[in-house]
Amino acid sequence: MRNNFAKEFLYPISICFLFFLNFNCSKNNIIETTSTDKNIVDYLVDNSSRFSLLINILEKTNTDGYLNAYGTYTFFAPTNDAINLWLKDSSYSTIDQVPVNTLNDFVKIHLVKDTLSSSDFTDGKLPSITLYGQYLITDVTLQSGKAYYRINRRALVTSVDNRLGNGLVHEIDHVIVPEKNNLADRLKNDPRYSIFYASLISTGLIDSLNFYHSQDTTRDWVTVLAESDSVYNSLGITSYDQLYKKYSNTGNPKLYYDSLHMYIGYHLIPGLRYLADIVTSTSLPTYTSSEVVTVKTDGQTVLLNEDEFNGNIEPGIGISRNYSDVLAENGTIHDLQGDLYIKIRQPTAVYFDVADQPELRKIVALFRKQGKSQEFTDPTQFSGINWNGGSITYTCAPSSSADYFVYNDYFAIELRSSVVQWVEFTTPFIVKGKYKVWVCYRRGGRNQTTQTLVDSVSLPKLFDYGEYYPAGLAEDVAEAQGYKRYMSYPYTATTNTSKLVGTVDITTSSTHKVRFVAISNTTGGAANRFNVDMVQFIPADQDQQWPRFNKDGSVYYK
Repeated sequence: MRNNFAKEFLYPISICFLFFLNFNCSKNNIIETTSTDKNIVDYLVDNSSRFSLLINILEKTNTDGYLNAYGTYTFFAPTNDAINLWLKDSSYSTIDQVPVNTLNDFVKIHLVKDTLSSSDFTDGKLPSITLYGQYLITDVTLQSGKAYYRINRRALVTSVDNRLGNGLVHEIDHVIVPEKNNLADRLKNDPRYSIFYASLISTGLIDSLNFYHSQDTTRDWVTVLAESDSVYNSLGITSYDQLYKKYSNTGNPKLYYDSLHMYIGYHLIPGLRYLADIVTSTSLPTYTSSEVVTVKTDGQTVLLNEDEFNGNIEPGIGISRNYSDVLAENGTIHDLQGDLYIKIRQPTAVYFDVADQPELRKIVALFRKQGKSQEFTDPTQFSGINWNGGSITYTCAPSSSADYFVYNDYFAIELRSSVVQWVEFTTPFIVKGKYKVWVCYRRGGRNQTTQTLVDSVSLPKLFDYGEYYPAGLAEDVAEAQGYKRYMSYPYTATTNTSKLVGTVDITTSSTHKVRFVAISNTTGGAANRFNVDMVQFIPADQDQQWPRFNKDGSVYYK
């Protein structure tokens, strides 16, 4: 991400040079490469009664030239009234008194090297960064009964989508001011976070926030999930001392293994993550080693650590939109509506029914309707499945079928190197630990060698989805050879089997990726498909044989 910032953070003279070079290279075709459309500076000049001060700033920074040349820009143009307010707040009387470096920053924070229309003004950060190197955030606010877009919770957009030859101009009623305070200063100066800030001091983790990215680009941005005093008060915690007594188990919070240190580290996320970034993630890494925060959304609400565990939904912690996306020079701050703490869990078996997908559940005429089947060719239709080439088919076996699948349904995939090269599923939540991984399937019509990967790590045992269950072997002997039954009935069938593909160390409690890759290319068409039913992650030190499953999805214990 730092490289992207660097690419965007161009000095005006560099941009002028690029335009000069582009002009000279294309001078033989000048009629074809120029346009009579008015550009950004033309627009400002035509409306100089509102923008004379802004034109003066562009001239003093020598940026008027390239803003009137070819390009794709979005310019948030503050009016004369807006600039006069800014001058007053900054203790300047005229533009001439403002240092040129400050004026350069002024231009950069208002300028995006991309065309962003009002359709991009979603509730959160804009998709492209300013030339200053900070993102802008947008929302909608009511003023005198009228709805306005608002930039950085301050500047109202009074005129939108003025489309010109080299981009767009949006007029604003306040100057956008770059954020100069770092995360440590923002939290220190906000009385809502006095307990949380004291915890950052005591653990020493404040040092992770007390730097300036513009001065040290080797350090990554940081995202803070902050808890207000009111959240702690609701838990009966009214001071740092009480929080210390609740969490610190060593008496020295600066120790990385102290519980308070780990608790505060769990609130620090490496990287710059606005709400718009968080909602597209399934989990977030933290400063506490091997501990992640899971992410879900419920309508407009972002929920952290709302996980389904052992069949129960654990309520998540919401993020307050009104107090989140708080900008800092080296990151951003989000406000939590509850206490976010590390959940101590023991490794637990996960019996992953791959055909249980949220998108399929919405197709009520298809999902688990016996005798129904549908082919899918577009992976983007699914949030938890991806594949390369060909198609996958969801099937719910008819009641007359002699096949045995959990809930009667499965995916049929022509997994071979000339058709579907690989297919990947997102697992349910898995607690960190060591697990044996079992692939449960009904054999295909031909032998087909397949590799399994978990989180891009290859498991040691290839499997052949054309294999039968080894008839005649005692169950403990079959298990020793990497086979087991996963269906409760029939007891002697060999077409449905479960194959051990290896043991994996799950290092973070979260969802994970399991991928199946075609190694060979045995032909056979529809008769030679990977009929995958389940993937089981069972703690390595627990019983691998039981429980088993019935066709109706119920669990059968020994």
